Amino acid sequence: MSQKDNKKTILLLVGGVAVLATTALIFYKYSQKEISEVPGALTKEDKKCLENIKKLGPPQFNSKTNKLEFDYLIRFCEVVGLHAKTKQKVKEIQFIKERREHLKAGNEEKYKEIIQQMIDMEQTISDDALALAAKAIDMDSDTIEAQLTEATHSQINAHRLAELQQKISL
Repeated sequence: MSQKDNKKTILLLVGGVAVLATTALIFYKYSQKEISEVPGALTKEDKKCLENIKKLGPPQFNSKTNKLEFDYLIRFCEVVGLHAKTKQKVKEIQFIKERREHLKAGNEEKYKEIIQQMIDMEQTISDDALALAAKAIDMDSDTIEAQLTEATHSQINAHRLAELQQKISL
């Protein structure tokens, strides 16, 4: 590797660190505020999701395990799932249009790229929806995901979650 390449690599690393530091600073600044205080950060769909989370009432915890009660957790997941589905539909329409254009033009690489972007978009929107809703009940999404995973150890709970997924996907 030449000295010129080393300089480029170092500059790229410094630039990357600067971007990450700026992002962390912005995240820290906004995480210190209530969600509703971040100007312009919430879409109409986000606000509706938060309203629906409020309608669930305060989180209900099992007094023995200090984890969310499964009935509350499943209603919470329904709100989050429907919210994510709504946001995905809006973006999906544009992706489908672009994908079809590339297919017609015979550009298979772009076609495959858009399919991957759609998959990534779905995961990102789902993660963002869960994070938004989790913050609304003063929890983090990792804790909720862990409780969901643990809940599926019960066959009855796993069945109820599968029914919910089916309901949301219709």
